[in-house]
Amino acid sequence: MNKNGGKTRRALTIFVIAAIVCCLAAASSCKGGSGKSGENEGVYQNGKAILKIGTVFSDDSELTDVLGEPADRQEAASCLGAGTDITFTYDGYSFTAYPHGGAESGQHRVGLIKINRGQYSISSGISVGDDISDVDLSGFELVVNAYFAWYDACSVALSVDNGTVARIVISEGTQED
Repeated sequence: MNKNGGKTRRALTIFVIAAIVCCLAAASSCKGGSGKSGENEGVYQNGKAILKIGTVFSDDSELTDVLGEPADRQEAASCLGAGTDITFTYDGYSFTAYPHGGAESGQHRVGLIKINRGQYSISSGISVGDDISDVDLSGFELVVNAYFAWYDACSVALSVDNGTVARIVISEGTQED
């Protein structure tokens, strides 16, 4: 196999996985789970929530007034039907919002958050870059190279590389969806 064919195949695989996660996260109905709500899960900075999973907004300014302007904003046809999915990228995290209340409502709901820098954490204080041996993994289950926790409102995945938290992904929905 030539060198570029491997890169193309890897990029395609990553894209397909991301698309599947997008659709599964957005399609979930947020039921079941561990009995813990997870409703306060999101992106935290200095112990304060700056964005929570499930946040509903009608206009970008409702978010940018609080978060600032994103480094990038992408729109794509929704994987759930009518409307558009919107992905906002900031330095250290990104999130995707899906149509909420029907395409005609103009509303979107934050259904997927990815944290990739250590200046941000989740509600329990876990951050990218944390040594996994120092992380309280109560409620998490090891699946391959990631730890998963399922709550009533969301799931949290901690991907681990060389003993450190490499990425945190929060998805609306639970293991039972």
